[in-house]
Amino acid sequence: MQKIALESLPRMPWKNAGGVTQVLAIEPPGAGLDDFDWRISCAQVASSGAFSAFPGVDRSVLVLQGAGLQLRIGEAEDVTLDADGAVLRFRGEQPVTAELLSGPLSDFNVMTRRTRYTHELLRTTLCGEQYYRLSTDATLIFCATGHVTCRVACAAAVELDVQEGLLLERAEADWLTLTATLPSSLCIVRLCRV
Repeated sequence: MQKIALESLPRMPWKNAGGVTQVLAIEPPGAGLDDFDWRISCAQVASSGAFSAFPGVDRSVLVLQGAGLQLRIGEAEDVTLDADGAVLRFRGEQPVTAELLSGPLSDFNVMTRRTRYTHELLRTTLCGEQYYRLSTDATLIFCATGHVTCRVACAAAVELDVQEGLLLERAEADWLTLTATLPSSLCIVRLCRV
């Protein structure tokens, strides 16, 4: 079980040098842009432009803060993402261009190398208590807004404030209890080996 604070993480340039990102977790530890099995990050998007290409990688993205952006993926119809909207999933080899709707934003990204892992990214609002089954190889809980208390088996509770996350391996417990006294927005990532 590892608690992660976004503010303590270094900022790294995007693969295409068009922005900066902060890696919350990566497998294997210390992997680079071309040899990770999976990677979870937050990015600051200050200008419109093309996404970096990641052949062989499945990607999911959602907007955390900001007015949103409009994405064109290949020849498909444009997709608009905002801070209240859905998760967008696409293949890393697809050409993607993004246009900011009104000023900079921050987003949340998950990438898995298709031959090694699959992933699911969920956005949920929690108020009260929820039990969450840890049935995947790894799970990351990220607090986007509010405050959440995480309890695993007999371990001490872990408090997550805004822009903090908790990474759990399946072997650590079967169940996780999440509690929020006020509505809190969470990003939940589930990672499974292929």
